[in-house]
Amino acid sequence: MTDEFPVKGEAHPASRRQPSLPMVSTPQLAEPSTGAQGTRSSPASPATLATPATLAIHNNFRNAVGGLRRELVRTIYYLRVIHDRKIYRALGYTSIRTYAAEHGGLTEAQCKAFLRIGSKLDDLPAMKRALADGSLTWRKANAIVGEADPENEQKLVDLACGLSETALQAALASPAPQAAPQASPLAPSK
Repeated sequence: MTDEFPVKGEAHPASRRQPSLPMVSTPQLAEPSTGAQGTRSSPASPATLATPATLAIHNNFRNAVGGLRRELVRTIYYLRVIHDRKIYRALGYTSIRTYAAEHGGLTEAQCKAFLRIGSKLDDLPAMKRALADGSLTWRKANAIVGEADPENEQKLVDLACGLSETALQAALASPAPQAAPQASPLAPSK
């Protein structure tokens, strides 16, 4: 049975009760919220203090965001497999971009970036871990993946995690400092 076409005699999918999401059983202290300007604000009065129920919702949200971050790596992996095996064509799509837009809600730029990242992710375990734990965004990963190799990936991941996207782009655009030329040990001395 599909959700779109219920079996005769069964309730329409829209009328079915949705399963409840698991609640975090032990609420933790809420962190101060972040304001629109990116600054943290503290509760205005004792009336705004969080209750165990609101803390549980807050923790469920944080856990869900963590799940989104972990799922990003899986999304990148599967998009690459669908692209490499031309599965989108078997499903009637003429391009991976059209497939990714319809089934994943990805823009053309996101699709291109995910495929670019996915093409190297198997060889870059530090990048894969940083994407999975949420310390590296896909935009930053896309910025460094072209320069990353197994020898320098950790340095690039650390750089990307420590900078804003704008600062990372500027750092990558600036030429790397060159070492001062040294006299060849084979050159005759004067």
